[in-house]
Amino acid sequence: MDDQTRRRFCQLCLAAGAGIGSGLLTGTALPSSADSTALTVGSKKTGHPDEKSAQSDGKLTQSDEKLDYTKIGYCGYRCDICPGRSKDRAVRRKMVDGWIKIFGHTSYTDENIPVAKPCAGCKGEGRVADVQCQARACAREKGVASCADCSEFPCDKLRPLMAARDHLLMYVRDKSVTLEEYTMSAMQFESMPVLLNRMADNGKLPSWVKKLI
Repeated sequence: MDDQTRRRFCQLCLAAGAGIGSGLLTGTALPSSADSTALTVGSKKTGHPDEKSAQSDGKLTQSDEKLDYTKIGYCGYRCDICPGRSKDRAVRRKMVDGWIKIFGHTSYTDENIPVAKPCAGCKGEGRVADVQCQARACAREKGVASCADCSEFPCDKLRPLMAARDHLLMYVRDKSVTLEEYTMSAMQFESMPVLLNRMADNGKLPSWVKKLI
């Protein structure tokens, strides 16, 4: 990914993360071919991206499932539900197509991750899509499960990655974008709600904060 394109994409995420009063959204309607996600709207079910997904009525709902931080990125991105980790190349391509259409993000091609091969995920040991991410290496060096656990949180390495998926809706200027395209492209960008949830669990925020996310 070239620096200019990455900065633009991160700026979109940062602007989206400025409003933190969003709900923790974990599911919506997906195309029938998107069997790499395990999201069931209106239920507690989330899982590995290779499990079968259920169709839904397309509503964005809150979820009360317990977050598994061993599968969630240090920055709060939902690697556990990211289509970029699917074994189905068509699903990964569909996600990247959405990045191009919605965000103008063109650096990912058929030759690199996540299109060529699945992303290993932030907590995985293989290759990841965002090779320039600074938060991942820093968190591993400090031995924290989440950036929210760090005494320096939030830092400049993390700020460009702080986002809430519903705030990215402001960039859906192309009216031909469908709900399925948007969800496939943005479902993992939920770092703000995840980080706030972690802070509340750690006693860094009042427990009532979790009722708002």
